Amino acid sequence: MSFIIDAFTILKKKNSKIKFNFFLNKDDPSQLEKENITYLKNSNLNAKIFYLNSSSNFKKKIDMNYLNYFEKISDKNIWKIISSDRKYGRFYMNDIHAYREDKKKYENILINFVDISKRIEKILIKLKPNIIYISNGLSNLEVSILNILAKKYGAKVLVPHPSLYKNYIYFANDIYTYSDKIENFYKKVKKNFFSKKIKKLFEETQNVKGVESLDKEMIKEQISRMKKKNIINILLGDILYAILKHSFLKLIFLTGIKYKNLNILKQYNLIVKIKDEIFLKKMTKFLLSFKMPNLKKKYVYCPLFLIPETESLLKGNDFMNQAFFIETVSKNIPSNYKLYVKEHPGMLTSHSRKIEFYKRINLLPNVELVPLYSDGMELIKNSKLVIVVGGSSGFEAMLANKPVVTFSYFVYSFLGLTVANNNINDLRNDIHNAIKINLGTKPKQFEKKIKSLIFSISKTCYQISKPGFFFFKTKNFKDKEICGKELAEALISELNI
Repeated sequence: MSFIIDAFTILKKKNSKIKFNFFLNKDDPSQLEKENITYLKNSNLNAKIFYLNSSSNFKKKIDMNYLNYFEKISDKNIWKIISSDRKYGRFYMNDIHAYREDKKKYENILINFVDISKRIEKILIKLKPNIIYISNGLSNLEVSILNILAKKYGAKVLVPHPSLYKNYIYFANDIYTYSDKIENFYKKVKKNFFSKKIKKLFEETQNVKGVESLDKEMIKEQISRMKKKNIINILLGDILYAILKHSFLKLIFLTGIKYKNLNILKQYNLIVKIKDEIFLKKMTKFLLSFKMPNLKKKYVYCPLFLIPETESLLKGNDFMNQAFFIETVSKNIPSNYKLYVKEHPGMLTSHSRKIEFYKRINLLPNVELVPLYSDGMELIKNSKLVIVVGGSSGFEAMLANKPVVTFSYFVYSFLGLTVANNNINDLRNDIHNAIKINLGTKPKQFEKKIKSLIFSISKTCYQISKPGFFFFKTKNFKDKEICGKELAEALISELNI
């Protein structure tokens, strides 16, 4: 959050009349959150802080009148909003080792929802904000409620979102949907002339150099770490190694010493951490046991998505049960095709999936799991079709001129190079339509569309130099400074300050 404070400080210098207010959660803050609150209080923003604590008084009754009122002003059902919360949403996931805690009571969840919503609404009525900035990567009750109430009270929502091309970002006006700025500009582009720079950038996309996944470096690091042999781990065994490792980290956490990402944790549950480590090791070994399938066969490629994560909790909410997602796809692909499924490498540092999940989908007669270390781009290039919920794999496939079906509105659906499935009963037809569109798109036509897209992104989006901007963590002070300055420049341009 500190680089956001830096960015807002620059805005304040640009226009001293701008007032800033922050919504924060004071419930059991982590060391990093405490540092950010201190940093904010010591800044020159003179900002007011409003804490949105969860309700601790569960003796009161559910205010059903307020819930009915909220559902009338919202285009989302309350339980769908609850399921997209990073904490409550895990109860809707049956494929991962979720939080080991007692199931939240129905009444308590709804009482908490009403309590938070009423507080946010009261603040919005009092402040009458013009703009509400929501950081990318947030998925909780507070953000979803704020997004809906902001619209009711006429405030403009700004959410930084990756364009998926290089390090360009844009600002969406909703946490669920994409901005139409790129599309509107694209429609006005004259597609018969492009500069040498655009032509060169197009050539790069054909070599897949133009695609820049935000977690690209993280994935490389994880796979590299996974392949390295840890001698201590081998000698001690997984269980004893996990116990000693996390006992040491627990000690570091208690001392308050800054070490790796320990300062972002609210607490360090030793038993849970040890279990997570053991489950992750089992998952990794299981996924490494699969052999690379024959890429010369006809197959559909379907990468799993990281969960829990904002993209899957918000935009991919209907397919949080990924076993259902894979089964649905497997029932709708041509009979002479196989379905190759690859795990998201980011799951190596997330909550591990249950081995039963992999065994279940691998039992499907036309489904094969591919090794975790396999090259995603190679799988895309050799496939006959790529099916995704959303995200960078769909973009990579589109740039590789492969048929693509997405299970949610895709940011580049307007190009007509992909097909968005809006009803699973239409999936069979959507698959055939995607293949048909791909076969019917001539190379020159494809080239003009991608060049126009690159040009449109470069003119309507903002390029950043540090993808860590989206992960709320930077490796050093200089990175933080760069992130703050670039965010400020983007906001100044976007808001005409």
